[in-house]
Amino acid sequence: MREWVDTITAKWDFERVIPAHWEGPIDTNPEQFRAAFTFLEDPGADPFPEPDLRRGLQPIADLVITNKR
Repeated sequence: MREWVDTITAKWDFERVIPAHWEGPIDTNPEQFRAAFTFLEDPGADPFPEPDLRRGLQPIADLVITNKR
């Protein structure tokens, strides 16, 4: 995943992305896009921030947390 994020942010200077799973487009740039994946580099970062959970990620978070136990 880190390699993919590095490739995307190094090759393209974009202003928005169209996600496959959520309403889009989302205004963002390479720096902001990379920041969305901070949890890959910082074990203390929350991969499920509250605004994302409210947007519909709660079932996914529940599944991940359940499988970690």
